[in-house]
Amino acid sequence: MGGVRKTSAADTTEAGAKHHGPHGPSDTPRSPISLPDVVRCPRCRELKARDGFYPDRSKASGFKSLCKECDKAKARRYYEQSKAAA
Repeated sequence: MGGVRKTSAADTTEAGAKHHGPHGPSDTPRSPISLPDVVRCPRCRELKARDGFYPDRSKASGFKSLCKECDKAKARRYYEQSKAAA
């Protein structure tokens, strides 16, 4: 279990050769996702500008799905319900 790593023929490459995974070379820059300027909030169903949504780095788009107003209302309801339960 020491620090020695076993190698196989698949691990070795020729000098200077880069490993290419199933999706191409790993050093290829990713192209940015083109986002629409206007997005529909699934809760209020309104079309709003992208700046009407909070950022969320866990999402592919980089923004929350609910608009700022709906997200605030959701947080307010959660706060009121948790305050009443305590």
